[in-house]
Amino acid sequence: MAARLDNLEDLRTFVQIVDSGSLTAAGRVLGIPTNMVSRRLARLEAHLGVSLAQRTTRSLRVTRPGRELYLHAQGILARVDEAEVAVAGRGDDLVGEMRISAPSLIASHTRGAFHRLLTRHPKLRIHLLVSDRANDLMIRDIVERGLDAAVLAGPLPDRAILAPLLGRLAPVLAASRRYVDRHGVPDEPEQLQEHECLSFVGDVVQSRWKLTDRRGRERVVRIGGRFASDDSRLLREALADGLGIGPVLPGELASCDELVAILPSYRFERFDIRLGYSASRRGSARIAALIRELKHALSALA
Repeated sequence: MAARLDNLEDLRTFVQIVDSGSLTAAGRVLGIPTNMVSRRLARLEAHLGVSLAQRTTRSLRVTRPGRELYLHAQGILARVDEAEVAVAGRGDDLVGEMRISAPSLIASHTRGAFHRLLTRHPKLRIHLLVSDRANDLMIRDIVERGLDAAVLAGPLPDRAILAPLLGRLAPVLAASRRYVDRHGVPDEPEQLQEHECLSFVGDVVQSRWKLTDRRGRERVVRIGGRFASDDSRLLREALADGLGIGPVLPGELASCDELVAILPSYRFERFDIRLGYSASRRGSARIAALIRELKHALSALA
């Protein structure tokens, strides 16, 4: 007679082990000691009569039976989670906790989406982690920190996650009226190097902007400026304070009287905003609701 799985915690632990890549990392996500993770894995292997993972102190390799179990387990656990949601109060209510990461400026602009979710679903809890790190690091957090989802801006690395499109944005240049009164405005993109331009700090400090005119022609221009930051929200606040010229979203420019369009015939390259999440969250009502609200919030910024 085939072995029957009757311990969901052991199954959930195994999925987290595979997602995290080690027993120790899985324990951190689950909030339990490594030796308990090891016991659950051993118990599952004993129950099924197969080796699911070959592990040493430094590495873990999933066996062929382990990989097959992992693929089935993702769907099983997703359906269990949805069943719990369906019977916990009203069938359309969302319950439990969502842990989400997002770039700081996108998080600021979409805070209404989180407010609406919490208002409509009193039993839902949201932990929003704000970071302007690269997408590959944001995606790693989904696995290593057990996040439910991450809002991703720009190109995606080649990683095995689901990432539906939320919207496409093409920033434009703007400055505060205070800055324009003091320094005027550039008439051509090349004149930007004579102005205070607010630069983003990634691996290096941004020194060029690639702009596109209304005919789709690209112009790569040098920029000047004395203020740079790795926090996009701080750069936006610096722009409002009159420290320089920088990118804003079109909807933001249209709704703020204190901002002045700079070089209105040009804009930055359009980029995608996506919601990344693991396959184990496929079919989640919480993820589906989050996608709907974020799409609505981002549509006002395009």
